Amino acid sequence: MLTRKSRKKLRQLQQDYSSTIETFDLEINGISDLKENVESLKNENSDLKRQLNIISKRLAELDEKEKEGGSFELNRRAR
Repeated sequence: MLTRKSRKKLRQLQQDYSSTIETFDLEINGISDLKENVESLKNENSDLKRQLNIISKRLAELDEKEKEGGSFELNRRAR
């Protein structure tokens, strides 16, 4: 039969164990949330890269058109 001191110590150990398990569960949930956040940020990063690529291509096209238009000369009409 367990003595009072042993039961008290056992109860304390059980409480410590329960507390540790709760903390561990919270940490696991936190890690899961972080993984989801990382995946979301990866997707957003990919989307932004695609958009930036489209914008840079469009700017290059506009720049080429501007170069072509630069060869025209405007002259004043003689009156």
